[in-house]
Amino acid sequence: MNPHNSSAGKHEQRRKEPSVELERKWRRIISQWKTSGLAGRAFIREHQLPEGSFYGWKRTLRLRDEERARLAKQHTLGKVSKRAALHRQEKRKRATIAKKESAVPTFVPVNVTPPPATPWFELTLANGRLLRVPNTFDEATLMRLLCALERP
Repeated sequence: MNPHNSSAGKHEQRRKEPSVELERKWRRIISQWKTSGLAGRAFIREHQLPEGSFYGWKRTLRLRDEERARLAKQHTLGKVSKRAALHRQEKRKRATIAKKESAVPTFVPVNVTPPPATPWFELTLANGRLLRVPNTFDEATLMRLLCALERP
């Protein structure tokens, strides 16, 4: 029996096709169907495809894509969770250090100076930036501005 002329030979040849190649082939076919605008059965008839294989591969590829998306999301969430845990740990360390430092009363020397002769006053913020504010600036607005500027 000549395997090149028999239908059994063709069938065996198809079964030996690597699954990666088979998946690529069906991804291409399903993609062509999606862009064709045809109903599934019309596309199957037009391209003379086995209906069971078409719908089986359509389902298989959808499930594989969903699983890959789920794993990718899990992987991303894992990275975010690790990052968040490290951030919380660092925040706790800083809070502990700040608590220890604030437990000891600290006195800061203050120099009282006469009111400025200029129409503004200057504030040096914690980050070293200098803020020059007019003497007539509204106190409530200044407080909101300072809160916004000092926010981490």
